Formats: sequence, structure tokens, C-alpha cells
Amino acid sequence: MDSLARLQALVPSPEQPHLGERSWERLAGELGTRLPADYVALMEIYGGGAWSEWLRLWASLDPGELGLVARSAVTLAAERAGKETVPQYHPLPLWAGVRRLVAVR
Repeated sequence: MDSLARLQALVPSPEQPHLGERSWERLAGELGTRLPADYVALMEIYGGGAWSEWLRLWASLDPGELGLVARSAVTLAAERAGKETVPQYHPLPLWAGVRRLVAVR
């Protein structure tokens, strides 16, 4: 039994997981890369949402403000602001932008 099957045995998936209207191909084009297959499989089974208010997975294919692309832009802006305001707490480089998932200096 793989790890995703074990997770499903412990945490039942919703009947209709919320992903959004876009395709994975379109999302890959917007991000500039494909997301890992295990992430895609997890999202197709569970969709976007919060796990015990601890882990939030944004609806990957949602084109709106709660979608992965929009939330990534908001998170990046907040991280950049924090890096400028208190750089001692943000020593690591940030992503170049929403279209790239590779960290740059």
C-alpha cells in the first residue's frame, strides 16, 4: 500500500474535491513548470482546503483569489516585505516570481 492509499484509509476524501476549472497543463504554463505527480494525485483526491487548520492546500486549478497562482503571489509579496523590513529573519533567498519555482538570490 503506497503512502497516498494509507492516507486515504486514515482520512476519507471528499466526494467532490475542489480543484477549480483550469487544467493542469494551463497551470504548468502559468507556473513555468509541472507540479510533482504525487502533489497532483493528492490534489485530485482531496482538492484544496485546510487540514486541521494547520496545513493549507490552495485549490490548484482555481483561477480566482483562492487559487494556487493568486495565493502564491500574495505569499511572495508578504515574504518580500518581511525580507525588506526584518532581513535578519529572512536569510534565505526568495523565489524570483510566481512564474518560477526556483529560488534565486
